[in-house]
Parts: sequence; C-alpha cells; structure tokens
Amino acid sequence: GARLGVARPVVAQFGKGELAQAARAAKKLAYILWALFVWVILAGAIGSVVVTWHMPPGERTLAIGLSSMQISLALAALITGFMAKTFALCAELWHDYNEVI
Repeated sequence: GARLGVARPVVAQFGKGELAQAARAAKKLAYILWALFVWVILAGAIGSVVVTWHMPPGERTLAIGLSSMQISLALAALITGFMAKTFALCAELWHDYNEVI
C-alpha cells in the first residue's frame, strides 16, 4: 500500500502524458529511495553499536553491511533516477517537436 503510494504520482503524470511533471515526481521518488537507503544503512550501524554497548571495551562492534534488500533499494533508486532523466529528456524533445510543427 504505502510503497505503491509513493510511486503513484509518477505513474499518474506519465499516464496523463505530462512528462515534465512525471520527471519531477520520479526525481522526488529517487531522492526518497536514496534517503531510505542511507537511513537503513545508518540504522543497522547504530543498532549494532547499541546491541554491543554493554560489552567490555574492545568487544563492542560497529557493523556496516549490505543485504539483498539494501542492494535492491539502491538499484530501485538508481533506476528511478534514470527514469527521471529519461522523462525529462522526452519532455524536452516533445516540447521541441511541438514547436517545430
């Protein structure tokens, strides 16, 4: 539900043929996905420190790792960023096409 709600503006604007607005919505979605990716990495690192905080010095850990979910999130953000650039380029080309005709 919520995951699809974030992508809804991109699909809605694209469906209406408003590529410039779809590009802006896709760019915003890419920023949200990158922020979520960074948050997940930081939360895991902070969590590892909190879990081992009670241990004696030298045994505490700071773990930073990438799981398949985090890699998928990074790929989704990357693809969404490419979509935003593609939509923006298509909007410019469509605008130029309409000016010529």
